[in-house]
Amino acid sequence: MAAAPSATVAAESVLIALWILAFELAILFCSRLKHDMMAMVKCVTLHCPEGLGTELLETLVKMAPTKEEEIKLKNYDGDLSKLGSAERFLKAVPDIPFAFKRVEAMLYSANIDAEVNYLRKSFQTLEVWLAYVISLLSFDLLLSSEKLIN
Repeated sequence: MAAAPSATVAAESVLIALWILAFELAILFCSRLKHDMMAMVKCVTLHCPEGLGTELLETLVKMAPTKEEEIKLKNYDGDLSKLGSAERFLKAVPDIPFAFKRVEAMLYSANIDAEVNYLRKSFQTLEVWLAYVISLLSFDLLLSSEKLIN
């Protein structure tokens, strides 16, 4: 019976390791952008989208852990100094209230200007096409009325 608790701890460690490996690409992406993981935690905590950029925010949104994974990360009692910067980031994320909701909000606020400009251009295109169609219809009505007169 004494082996069961250590087996549980080992299983939890394996699950945490697998979760970290599953997001290895995202973490490599973050490292490639030369972002310090703890600076990223600070930006998320302070709601500072300018410090991260939209590509990194999109990556962080995809990294959102499940509730079960979040609980396992909170309950990890190992030596934090032995963790790498990516693992420390993943360990710190559950301590931020509504971390991934904040990241989603930051992504929305970072993208809002681009989306508004896209919608403006789309409406301008629609206005031009509508004016063109109206002119064609007006011309067609003019031609049909001339035929009726003659």
